[in-house]
Amino acid sequence: MVAMLPRSLLVALGCVLFILCCATPALAYDRAKFCKDGGDYVVILVDVTTAFDDRARDLFGRGIAAIVTSLRPGDHIRISTIEDSYATSAQLYDGCVPYCDPSIWNYLTSDCTDGLIRLETRRQQSDIKSALLARLGKATADLDLSDIIRTIYDDTAQRPPDAHFDLFVFSDLIENSDFMPGKMFWSQATAKSIAMIKANSLLPDFAGSTVKVFGVARGGSMGRHPLAQDRTNKLRDFWTAYFAAAGVPDAEISEALFLEN
Repeated sequence: MVAMLPRSLLVALGCVLFILCCATPALAYDRAKFCKDGGDYVVILVDVTTAFDDRARDLFGRGIAAIVTSLRPGDHIRISTIEDSYATSAQLYDGCVPYCDPSIWNYLTSDCTDGLIRLETRRQQSDIKSALLARLGKATADLDLSDIIRTIYDDTAQRPPDAHFDLFVFSDLIENSDFMPGKMFWSQATAKSIAMIKANSLLPDFAGSTVKVFGVARGGSMGRHPLAQDRTNKLRDFWTAYFAAAGVPDAEISEALFLEN
């Protein structure tokens, strides 16, 4: 029977057998393989400049877990911190949602299986949870500064220019930095502050992006008690204008700590 097969088919079968025998399990070990061209690029910024009680840590953790599980296969996710300086912002996680390429060729030449994807998904969720809780657990005292504006600009500048971008920010959004001290942030007119950001080339281009912010209108003390109404109004006025100037007039700014209700 084999002798009756065309020579070209025998050569092709030999090539396939060679590839199957020599294929390496790169997909199981190289997480970059999970990144898909055309996938969304998701950045989550977590403000660690104030202390977190157990309830706040739980809500933040649940909120981020909900975001991660809502992503599509191949989407890129990066989680970073907002600290007292944009230069000290720490990357807690960087990777892509696990998936297998459905093409027949990749099916024949890789060891990507449903079992592997389940394993890598659980590993990703565990890594994110561990990194987040470890960092929030260290946020036991208020830092003097909170460099939100420059962290947003610096951290999101790394995204691919052609990818759809989603930004999630878990923060009280109270800016108090070397660039814009708290006294200036609260007292300066919003239009003047936005002009100052533009003049220093710190306004990002978020046109076509999705922006959601959680935890606004809460103070920085343990328990995160609500701010006075005039300060809440100031926060909403400034950040609504900021994101609109960045190209997102419909940015969602919520007082909830996400999944709180």
